Amino acid sequence: MDRLIDEMKDHTRGISINGKQFHSIRFADDIALLADSEEKMSLMFHILESSLDKFKLKINSKNQNLQQVNEFCYLGSLITDDNKSTKEKRRRIKLAKHAFEKKKFGKTYIWSILLYNCESWTIGKYEKDRLEAMEMWM
Repeated sequence: MDRLIDEMKDHTRGISINGKQFHSIRFADDIALLADSEEKMSLMFHILESSLDKFKLKINSKNQNLQQVNEFCYLGSLITDDNKSTKEKRRRIKLAKHAFEKKKFGKTYIWSILLYNCESWTIGKYEKDRLEAMEMWM
């Protein structure tokens, strides 16, 4: 996989987040390609496809159409084009409140819904206040 990413680096810059270049998000056998234009995404996709073909592997995709999006859900987390986690935090609070209102689960489960993937968040004062309000609400 590292050779594949190196090959993509040779052909496209990916996207820049806080001055660092990212071409993909990878976990186990999942990969999300990151590009700032449809043309670059198409190039990265074809590089990925041809590299995987060398190992007799195929891309399992329901939708072969590449498109530029402002946000997408990857492994349960919302990834947005503004490089912030504000929408993800709001979504997590909403999911936790919904679970709490149904009273099907204990607080431990609700906390795991609320704080899923929180180690990757950047938290400002507003988000901190919202999370504290959620804690008090529970």
